[in-house]
Amino acid sequence: MNPSLTDMIVTDLLPDSVAAYLGQPALRSGIVEVELAVFDSAETECLIPSGTAAAARNAAETLDLADPGLDRDILAAGREVKPIVDRLGQVLPRDAHRYLHPGLTTQDVVDTANARRWRRACAGVLDELTDLLTDTAHRARELRDLPMLGRTNGLPAAPLTYGYRLARHLDAWLNIKERLERASQDIAVAQLGGAVGLASPWGENTAAVWAGVATRLGLRLPDISWHTGRSRIEALADALCTLSGMMARLGAEVIELGATGEVFEGSAGDGLGGSSAMPHKRNPRLSERLEILGALAEARMSEMRFAARHTYDRSAARAIVETDTLDRLFAIAGASVAAARRLVPILTVSPDAAQAQLDTGGGIAYTEMQVEALAATIGYPEARKTIAKALAAMADGESLDHALARECATAGISEPDDSLSLRAKAAARGAARTDAVVTRIVPKIRIQESGA
Repeated sequence: MNPSLTDMIVTDLLPDSVAAYLGQPALRSGIVEVELAVFDSAETECLIPSGTAAAARNAAETLDLADPGLDRDILAAGREVKPIVDRLGQVLPRDAHRYLHPGLTTQDVVDTANARRWRRACAGVLDELTDLLTDTAHRARELRDLPMLGRTNGLPAAPLTYGYRLARHLDAWLNIKERLERASQDIAVAQLGGAVGLASPWGENTAAVWAGVATRLGLRLPDISWHTGRSRIEALADALCTLSGMMARLGAEVIELGATGEVFEGSAGDGLGGSSAMPHKRNPRLSERLEILGALAEARMSEMRFAARHTYDRSAARAIVETDTLDRLFAIAGASVAAARRLVPILTVSPDAAQAQLDTGGGIAYTEMQVEALAATIGYPEARKTIAKALAAMADGESLDHALARECATAGISEPDDSLSLRAKAAARGAARTDAVVTRIVPKIRIQESGA
């Protein structure tokens, strides 16, 4: 089957630093590395003859893991491990063959290989996210005092600045970055122990051999088999899905603000977004792609909810779905962050369009600030009543400034600042809050620990 448009979008955007650890090629090579790590560890513990591990590694270099015949064998077997182990056995020296795949089950090898490559894929996503955070912090400061209309429940609310909008994204993205870092640490666990986790191929030396395998692969040993305890994988999937959703929120926001001309994607010469019917029209393609990727992630997460519920002591069917689904979630998340990295530097704000939206309704966007000002002398309940009366008494085309001045004069109270002064105050507030958030976050824009 040929790739769909969504497949093409993911492939186009996916960074190499993430793609290198996804899919069958990465899994197959990871399976071989797990088997070779067993040879290395057993030899270190003096349980197999010296030189056996090197002989096994030399033999493994002759394997063709992209051989179409191997594809057929994997389909016939239902999983990747046995056909790969069989082929490795065919090229191993006779003295080494007897130590191949001791006390391991397919799920052990796949889980361990997956843990290793998924941790590395996490590092790739986190690298991209770190760069995005850095770029966004710069844009937030750049646009820190550009006022625009805030909206709640889709309706005009109070003024803010575009830098403040970006700072809110920045704060949320730092949170998901920290979640992904924790998930990356949590997934770095080997799975070694046979059919139900109790195999002991090396007798009293088994624990030492397994510990050596885990160390060589940059993993740690669990306290008990996690064949059916898939919370680590589900938590990682959830973090990736949430990350994609956060990127989609940025895309949706740009599309919504584009409808009023306030914000749009710049760099018109990049070839994206042309209309087939209207030469003047340029669609927000990067923003659209972020929304598409967010939807794909949500669909994949529903698959993961099914796959993570293993039955009895292992479930091959669910494990197969789980591996494919998490790979795809990684690809979607990596593509999402890469698309956001392209988008943030070219976000363009129209000050005139932003001001026009602030002026909508005769300046009603400033009512919250006007309530604050009046409350200093008459209290909040009376201040809200006074503003409400002014709003109700506004004539067609009249500004709230005029209506409020009339209402205050009638009530014998001092009128608050006009909308022009409040606009400057709103810009200053947005700028101050943006600066505070960026100053707090910038030192934290760092990956705690890279993948092994």
